Order: sequence, then C-alpha cells, then structure tokens
Amino acid sequence: MNVLDKIIAQRTQIMQLVAPYGVTSLRLFGSVLNRTEKPFSNIDFVAVFDPNQFTWGAHLDVQSELETFFDRKVTVINWSDVPEAYKPTDPVDILQLDATIQYDIIPKSSQFYYVVLDSYLKHFDPESKPYFLLESEQKGALIRYLAKRINWWFRKLLFLKDNDLRSFDGFLFVEVLYLCDKLEVLENQSEEDVIRFKQLYPKVRDYVHRQCPPENEELNKFTRVWVGIRSFDPYEEMD
Repeated sequence: MNVLDKIIAQRTQIMQLVAPYGVTSLRLFGSVLNRTEKPFSNIDFVAVFDPNQFTWGAHLDVQSELETFFDRKVTVINWSDVPEAYKPTDPVDILQLDATIQYDIIPKSSQFYYVVLDSYLKHFDPESKPYFLLESEQKGALIRYLAKRINWWFRKLLFLKDNDLRSFDGFLFVEVLYLCDKLEVLENQSEEDVIRFKQLYPKVRDYVHRQCPPENEELNKFTRVWVGIRSFDPYEEMD
C-alpha cells in the first residue's frame, strides 16, 4: 500500500488524531498527492484550524503526531499562515481523496517556484570568504546542496509557460541542468565543473531573485512558513 492509499484507508483515524488540536480540515498536497513521492519524501499537509481552539504552534504538535503515525517526515502548514498569492497547489481534503483520481500538483504560477528557490540561494555564495574556509568535503557538500535545489526547481519551472527560463539569454538552462546533474553526486564533481558552476551561480541566483516580487511582510511570512520548515541539510533527499 502506497502512502496515498494508506491515508485514504486510515483518514478517519487520522482526523481523530488531529481533532484535539482544533484541526477542522487536513489537506494533502505535494508529491504524495500525485503519487510521485520517493521513499524519503515529506508528506505535505495544510491544516485548517478552528480559530476558537487554535493555540500558537499547534501545527507543530500536529506535525509531530503525524510523523509518529506515518513513521516518516511530515510537513504541516497552518493554512492561515500561507498568503493567498503563494498557496502552493490546490490541496485536497483527506476526507475527499479519491483513489481513482490523478491529482495535479503543479502551481498555477511560476512565482511560487521562484520564491522558494530564491530563499535557498540568496544566502549562499560559493565565491565568498566563508566558502574558502570550508574543508574540501564541506565545499563539495555545499555545491551539491545548491546544485540539487537549482536542478529540482528549474525542472519544475520547465513545466510552466509563464516564465522565460527557456529563452533567457543570461545563461543556457540546459548547461545549468547538465552541470547540476553531475554535481549532485560528490564523487562526480570535477574541478572544471565546480569552476564553471561558480561562474554561472551568480547569474542563476540573480535571475531567480529578479523574478520574485518586491520583498514585503506577506512574502517574508511565506518564506518563514515554507522554507523555514525545510531542512538545509545538503544530503537531504528532495521531494
């Protein structure tokens, strides 16, 4: 039984588990909803809380309960914390899930992908002084971390037509993806590829940042609730 089928089979029990925390609706999104998850992918939920019962941090308590229940990593986001403009997909209430439906998990806009990728990239610079102070293995891990995220989100962006990634002339997206594919495996990292990646990285980072709306409290709030719950472990598996 895969994860989606397990959720469908045990959804009544799941709701009984989270109801004491004030959850009125538990909605699934992401790779599990689309049946494209990997063995270590997060199970992604949005929890809708009764405002009269909600206490601060309740979504983390719900997350802990569900991680114990599923025995795997779970993400729970408080629906009211996610700005309307950045709601990632159309999450489906687990009580409404249908095993015969193939659910679409592609956002309506590229902006979601750009904002998330920007949040990962803007704090890192492989040419900065702290980078040169890292041990060789740590340098390789950082390059792998950045390559995995660029590779993952760029491939997502290619599914959408409201962006200029294919036609952008600041770099060739095919070269970026080719390099990222190689650099994701530490043993395959050559000095030549790392040098080229560091040349392209500022262009990629700046391009991604330019696609994001001006920073504001709504955007910062979204970044905190989405990226803040994701690990920055360079060895982490992508969903």
